[in-house]
Amino acid sequence: MIYILHATGGGPIKIGNSYLPEHRKSGVGQLFPYGVDLLAKFDGEWIGEKFLHLCFRPLSTTPEWFIAGPAIWRFIIDAIDNGRPSWLPIEERMRGDDILDIAVEIFGDDRKRIMRELGFSPFTTFKDTFSASSASSHSIQAKVLFAKAIRDGSLPPYIADLHRPADLLEAAE
Repeated sequence: MIYILHATGGGPIKIGNSYLPEHRKSGVGQLFPYGVDLLAKFDGEWIGEKFLHLCFRPLSTTPEWFIAGPAIWRFIIDAIDNGRPSWLPIEERMRGDDILDIAVEIFGDDRKRIMRELGFSPFTTFKDTFSASSASSHSIQAKVLFAKAIRDGSLPPYIADLHRPADLLEAAE
């Protein structure tokens, strides 16, 4: 289950996954003087969690914690009302070759560009990243699927706007 926690009385929001979100709530709640509230939960695992972390990265304080801004609250309200978002990728682990095919479709066949666009260090090898054992990792798959969603415009506008440069947003207003 993907869950969303919020510090009781205000503060950051956590997006995580656990088979027992209520158990995580009690553990995480010990970090805050008044505990945390479980705001929403819906079907999903690692890929969905990592994808959501990428969606809200501009609001992140740590990889799983986010500033409680309008975009994330809009997502939370939608998750409370409707459950799992239809735009969130299906939790299906892909083979390394399939992930690479999507990356090439998005960024072209330049391996250095693919690695740079996905945020990997120049010292990370292409072969290791897209090998059968590591390319199906949740993080790489989520990065490629997120890049595809940005490229094809399948994210809700309130999330896509978080990833546009400020000067483009000002020009649109």
